[in-house]
Amino acid sequence: MIVESQFKPAWWLKGGNLQTCYPSLFRKKSLPNGCWKRLELADGDFLDLFIAEPEAYAGDYTSENAPIIVLLHGLEGSIHSSYAHGLLSQFVKQGWGGIQMHFRGCSGEPNRNARAYHSGEIEDFTYVLNWLIEQYPNRPVAAVGFSLGGSVLLNYLGKKRQETRLVGGVAVSVPLQLDISGARINQGFSRAYQKMLLDSLREKIRNNEVLLERLQLSKQDVDEISSFYHFDDKITAPLHDFASADDYYQKSSARQYLINIEKPTLIIHAKDDPFMTVEVIPTEAELSAEVTFELCNSGGHVGFVSGNNPLQPEYFLETRIPQYFAQLFER
Repeated sequence: MIVESQFKPAWWLKGGNLQTCYPSLFRKKSLPNGCWKRLELADGDFLDLFIAEPEAYAGDYTSENAPIIVLLHGLEGSIHSSYAHGLLSQFVKQGWGGIQMHFRGCSGEPNRNARAYHSGEIEDFTYVLNWLIEQYPNRPVAAVGFSLGGSVLLNYLGKKRQETRLVGGVAVSVPLQLDISGARINQGFSRAYQKMLLDSLREKIRNNEVLLERLQLSKQDVDEISSFYHFDDKITAPLHDFASADDYYQKSSARQYLINIEKPTLIIHAKDDPFMTVEVIPTEAELSAEVTFELCNSGGHVGFVSGNNPLQPEYFLETRIPQYFAQLFER
């Protein structure tokens, strides 16, 4: 089902680029109370989690029935992303636990193996969910993903169908067709976002000898990567056993899996998202009965800033997402 969103963009932040840039550039960050947990993996690598819990559960919350929501960040995101701070704080206010899962290499420490993360990689997320269910068997678990993290979540839900204890999810600003998004972000002002993200990605590769050796690339080779398509063709595809960037895009684009989702899922998307074009928006026929596609005329990429007072901006996602989860948990 495709529905029109109630989101109204702030009058002083018109257009997708302003909506996109404002939160990351100007929002004050306030990390909720929490702790770090490292999960050691069978392949010798690790995943880092940041766990935020209501104070009432801080001592012994394993016996509680409060829901837990796993947050999946976007490309090169982390617990320090502005949306992570705000949303985890809202979850805690609701009396829920919030967990920021960091994809490999995104927690501030290089990973050990010649492996990274990508839009269709669901094994690590599956591992975290299984760990959570084992640790807290009485607590319902849901998930929210932003951009690339939303792609991971939708891939997971579409492939697992009913074979998951996840009660539902929310995905925001997802590049549902990776080929379209890769082409769009290499055009116009959007190339500024591409450059910022590629700078971070290239630095990680340059500083990781394990990855360089596995890829048989020099640091100069990495420096010459100038687009997401080039990066995915030279780095993402060979690291994760895809034949090429095109093969990766075809197999990992989440749009094809939406029809298979059997858990309640909300997708929030803006028409003016500068990371993609309106061509990525699915039709009603591509959505399963469990998927609600909430379409906004504006909002940018993981922006969705509203309010009449520039000194007190409002963040729509931090109201809409908890509202959806509250209804889900009541069910």
